[in-house]
Amino acid sequence: MKEIEPIENEIVVAIGDATATFDLRDSSGKLVKAERIHKLTLINIDAFYAKVINTADALV
Repeated sequence: MKEIEPIENEIVVAIGDATATFDLRDSSGKLVKAERIHKLTLINIDAFYAKVINTADALV
């Protein structure tokens, strides 16, 4: 995978409460609830790709 150079003074934002997901099955067939998938996905986005904020903070 090509390394992406950071852009100085730019922030990528994801609006966490404006996104959704759905229940999925893992590789063993166990059902994983949408709430858990959503929470873990936002944690990963916030850790590696963008700052996760809520809608109220985005509208300020």
